[in-house]
Amino acid sequence: MRITAAIAISLPIALLGACSSDGGDTPPGLCAATLAPGADDQTTLQAAFIGATTGDRLCLRAGTFRFTDELSLTVHGITLVGVEDTVLDFAGQVAGGNGMNITGDDFTAENFTLKNAPGDGIRVSGASNVTFRGLDVSWDAGSVTANGAYAIYPVTCEGVLVEDCDVAGASDAGIYVGQSTNIIVRNNKVHGNVAGIEIENSTNAEVHDNEAYDNTSGILVFNLPDLPVGDGHTTLVHHNIIRDNNRENFAGGGVVAAVPHGTGVIILANDNVEFRNNTVTGNISTGFAVASYKVLEPNPDDPDFDAYPETVYVHDNMFSDNGSDPQGLFLLSRTAPLEDMIWDGYFDANKVDTDGSLKICIKNNGAATFRNVDWPNNFATQSTDVAPHACEHPAIPPVTLAF
Repeated sequence: MRITAAIAISLPIALLGACSSDGGDTPPGLCAATLAPGADDQTTLQAAFIGATTGDRLCLRAGTFRFTDELSLTVHGITLVGVEDTVLDFAGQVAGGNGMNITGDDFTAENFTLKNAPGDGIRVSGASNVTFRGLDVSWDAGSVTANGAYAIYPVTCEGVLVEDCDVAGASDAGIYVGQSTNIIVRNNKVHGNVAGIEIENSTNAEVHDNEAYDNTSGILVFNLPDLPVGDGHTTLVHHNIIRDNNRENFAGGGVVAAVPHGTGVIILANDNVEFRNNTVTGNISTGFAVASYKVLEPNPDDPDFDAYPETVYVHDNMFSDNGSDPQGLFLLSRTAPLEDMIWDGYFDANKVDTDGSLKICIKNNGAATFRNVDWPNNFATQSTDVAPHACEHPAIPPVTLAF
């Protein structure tokens, strides 16, 4: 039986059963429950989550569902699907930290709008095989510090797909994937956030065919200290458009609050990153920056943390009109103009790199400009000579997901 008797009592009978394509009002396909907005959406949807059985597809009709508390789901194998005009509005939420908090494996959220969460829009923690597809996540207030930190937030997950989403207004990162493995982020639009897309302390990620614009920074690939998963690596970033990320930083705190506005991409303390076939334009601080965590904290209090970015390969990208008005930390090294690509100059002197496998390699980026700002020596001997980085690393293969 797809819906338990207890849930059937709590839900209007007309909302249960198979879905049909009612002129776009209801998702097509078989549904364990079909839910419509009503007088008490909080009770209705939370009851459906509690009573769901593994493999259930919960369908949301068009209209606006309004919530007063966080929605939580622990059942595995649930698909939550709406239609173009399905809206989940958390503006009236008075309890709970996030809009939705999911811990079940094999979860799919598809084709609805989620807005005004007081914390993260939709958080999935410790799950396997997670899909976010066709979501629109935002805040009506626009890009303000009071918004939730993250819009789409899978963390400590195995197998993550984020595709065809539109995300705006997050006060930290619009699409954030943290401490996870086997990740694809593709065909999304991220705008009006502090960070558009952030891959943090994660391994085996592919970020491609996204458009990141009007954020403080377009794409971040970070490793940070003092986290349960401390060593993220192997990220392929390709065929993205990263343009005009010049919005003033409105983060309320954390590392991302230090990101200068006008930054296209930052690789921070992360290893084995390939950045290719991207278009990076109109970012006023710089298009692409590779940095050690030491620019933020000279001696991080984590003995197992590797603060240095290594094996970074930047090739076959198109850079233009970046660095016209550098901001924040970038002003320590140089006033305008600043080059398309920046390296802070930090490397781990305790590692012997006889074969060049740890180098920052830069190749075939057209007329793009480069600067080593020599941060370790207080910017004393800067260089715009890219020749020392004329090398290449093995290509990172695309990510294949098992689900």
